[in-house]
Amino acid sequence: MAFAQLPSYPPLDARSDGIAVRWTKWVSRLKNNLFVAYDITNEARKKALLLTYAGPDLNDIVKHYQTQNYKLQEMNLLPIN
Repeated sequence: MAFAQLPSYPPLDARSDGIAVRWTKWVSRLKNNLFVAYDITNEARKKALLLTYAGPDLNDIVKHYQTQNYKLQEMNLLPIN
């Protein structure tokens, strides 16, 4: 399946105070502005795009927990269904 070029999207600021609220808003916008708009339904693709767009801060957190044998679903990082 070919995709149109995906838009740029601001990374998540995971270092400042108030991350829980920013995370909820950021994921909601990602879901509506990217997944819905581009009809992305494949869960593996959603995960890859979430990690790509989130930026290095979230990737570092996920990498740490994956080395601790957590799964993204267990960490509640994928409220994107």
